[in-house]
Amino acid sequence: MARSKFSSRVKKFILEKMSEGINPTKCCKLYPKECNNIHPSTPYKHAQRNKEWAKELEQAFEYYYMQRIAELDELSDPDWVLKRLESIFNGDSKLAFESRRAKMDAIKFELSNLAPKMAKKFDKAQKVEVEGQALGPQIVIMDYSVGTAQKTVEKAVNNLIEESDGK
Repeated sequence: MARSKFSSRVKKFILEKMSEGINPTKCCKLYPKECNNIHPSTPYKHAQRNKEWAKELEQAFEYYYMQRIAELDELSDPDWVLKRLESIFNGDSKLAFESRRAKMDAIKFELSNLAPKMAKKFDKAQKVEVEGQALGPQIVIMDYSVGTAQKTVEKAVNNLIEESDGK
């Protein structure tokens, strides 16, 4: 029987790189030798079959998410970053600024795609809060990861309508 290319050494390497802000797909592309030349989708496919790896990968994505936020914070410091980028671009501050802006936009886009997954992970409780009078503004805060949330909101709205009709 052939030995699996997706070994524990490869798993550990991927998890380490995720804590540095490199996702599994990019890790497989940037470091093919360290990842035993596995296909970039292999870590995700393996997570579907192996619950233990899925948990490790999920936790690594939390670190990855936090690392990307830290990188975005670092880029938001204009003085330090522009000086650093100007040295890379031979003193061209306009090119340095454009490069910084492009990098920030890319990170924001990536984080916006990860945000719903992180919200589901950290906020499992179902919440419905209603503030204001029956005819005043209504604020509904809910967790979209719960399947029955829509019914709960509809019930709360119907109750408010009935209360306002009864007064």
